[in-house]
Amino acid sequence: MENKKIAIFDAKESILISSLLDGAVEASDFRLSIGHFSKTKVTNLFRDSFPKFSSGVKSKITDVFIRYFFSNNMIDANEFWRFVDFRNFWAELRTFHDVFYSRSMILSDVIKFFEQTLFQTKSRLNLNFLQKKIIEKLGKNPSSLYKQLAEDLSISEKKVSLTLKHLNSRGIYIGSLISYKSLNLHEFFSFNRSKGFGENAVIIDRLLLFPKLYITHGIMARKKHGPSFYYVKEKKMYFNPDILNKGLSIQDWKKHSLTKQKNSSDSVTSTKLKTVSSEKQPYLSQLLRNCELDFKRPDIKTIAESHDVSARTLFRVKSSLIDDKIVQPNMVVETPDLLQVLLVSKSELVELYNKVPYIRTYQIYDDFGDTSWLSYLSIFMPDFKYIYTRLSRHAEVFQVIRRQIKDLSIDIDLPTLSHANRKTYTNK
Repeated sequence: MENKKIAIFDAKESILISSLLDGAVEASDFRLSIGHFSKTKVTNLFRDSFPKFSSGVKSKITDVFIRYFFSNNMIDANEFWRFVDFRNFWAELRTFHDVFYSRSMILSDVIKFFEQTLFQTKSRLNLNFLQKKIIEKLGKNPSSLYKQLAEDLSISEKKVSLTLKHLNSRGIYIGSLISYKSLNLHEFFSFNRSKGFGENAVIIDRLLLFPKLYITHGIMARKKHGPSFYYVKEKKMYFNPDILNKGLSIQDWKKHSLTKQKNSSDSVTSTKLKTVSSEKQPYLSQLLRNCELDFKRPDIKTIAESHDVSARTLFRVKSSLIDDKIVQPNMVVETPDLLQVLLVSKSELVELYNKVPYIRTYQIYDDFGDTSWLSYLSIFMPDFKYIYTRLSRHAEVFQVIRRQIKDLSIDIDLPTLSHANRKTYTNK
């Protein structure tokens, strides 16, 4: 019985230390919580949390821990002491240990990591612990119900809803990947600035790029041919919650040890394409656009009123599209806190799929059947120069200055993507 009590006691201490290293508890609250625990036991458990560290690094980190949380002035300040006042230091310590650290690193390499990570905040989003946990869970299963999220995180459904609303306002939201081709609709990109796309075209959005380039993105019920039209053959979408939450840079791809995220693609299991009659196409395209920007709550009421169709019919159509994998939920990251970049390449840039916070790619073809790839990325700003240097020889690299979302009935609270005041200039 006595051994069982000791095990439980140790478990409580370990959970508390894990909370500090996960960022779930503030350092000030941690200090209060360990007051009735044994200093020796807490210190040993903390030290044992970092088995990969060399003995020298582990000793210095442990000394800082003892001095900071137990006010032991007998221990001299070392190289890490100047970092402990940063709010994220203890959580970054675990990230560094689990993801970046290798035995080949000398102490100056370790110090350099914290200098770059904690002093240069542009590669981090200011997300709190709850936001990160919800992003992580939705990254794995974007169709999760609010009720399930609330139960998993031991919070109320209202708290889940408010957190998601705040993330939506920052451009992190549950959207959808739409397989328009499965409904006999033709998704296209055009480099034509004119508005004469024809009555059967629905404009999805327009992108203003730097250097100067203007792209229109839309869908058509019937193809329109011309040198400026490129139709989508295949598209994919990847969201990497660990990279977004931890602010991981791609400047040293070899140090990434994250598991590959499952992607969404527009492939459909059914071999029989859906047929869409001309009278259904207007409300259907509007429903699809709503789902693309808000999977959970497309504006069914407005669509029903605009096209004289019942809400029940629209809900039934949406359910059918989801069952057929024509509408696939996915987390989307288009926050102004990150830089949006468009890459045009002859081949698929698969090496990016697991190394940026968010990417969606389109394989496109022209009237002659020649194919190429458009890749739309959300990246941390310091990574732009690295991407440009690495890829500009075999891909065209553009910054997205502005994205204008078109043809929406839904009043979704998304920020305007505008980087006009912070263009990133690089030299090869």
